[in-house]
Amino acid sequence: MTAASISFGDGLSDAPTVVVDGGTADGATVTSAPTYTFYVPEQGSTTKECRVDEGAWVDCTSPYTVDISELEDGPHTVDFRARAESGLQGQSVRRTFVLDAVPDEPADTTAPVVTISSGPADGASVESAPTFTFTSADDDVAGYECSVDGAAFAACTSPVALSTDPGAHTFAVRAIDESGNTGTAVTRSFTQRDLACEEATATLAEAKADLREAKARFARAKESGNKTRIERTRALRNEARADRNEALAQVEQEC
Repeated sequence: MTAASISFGDGLSDAPTVVVDGGTADGATVTSAPTYTFYVPEQGSTTKECRVDEGAWVDCTSPYTVDISELEDGPHTVDFRARAESGLQGQSVRRTFVLDAVPDEPADTTAPVVTISSGPADGASVESAPTFTFTSADDDVAGYECSVDGAAFAACTSPVALSTDPGAHTFAVRAIDESGNTGTAVTRSFTQRDLACEEATATLAEAKADLREAKARFARAKESGNKTRIERTRALRNEARADRNEALAQVEQEC
């Protein structure tokens, strides 16, 4: 029984074959030029040829290193074949590889930093609900989130005008970048004065002082025994007491 052979249309047999016996594994992903070793087991003079991605066949020798200088990242093919001195050409053998020569950019894990550029200083006392402006030097900021008095953070834009009532408050803002990194929140604490309460309290203090003075005058009038003076100072005392009571009611309402 004779060994099987590959026949071509010209009737010739014993076409040379190529055996790829080493180098980069078939289908491998590589970051640099793949190299392959091959040989032709048949005796006699043969010409070995290689091609990349269905390009032109070129003479080559083993080991063969693929020129990747013009290749883009992605899948590629390498074909090997041999041609006998008689011109008889053997079947080609193919190897594939995936080129990943351009490294992926490292993941962005750096959180953006936000800066409060205007608004009350930390610990400040303000007469009305403040407005804060803020910014970030990071060029990939996707947005900002704000929180007041520990509430859940919500999307916001600069400037932010707060709607706070009198009392102690804390404003917080943080930045989020396009990679999803959330920065550390920057906070400002402030105390919003209650002007109505302050005014009512000051008015009450004046009313109490006026009442004390009116009582003292009334006491001196009684000591003098002058009825006219007594009646006049009694009326002033009663008026001062009414003013005090009105001021006290105003404090209870405003404070």
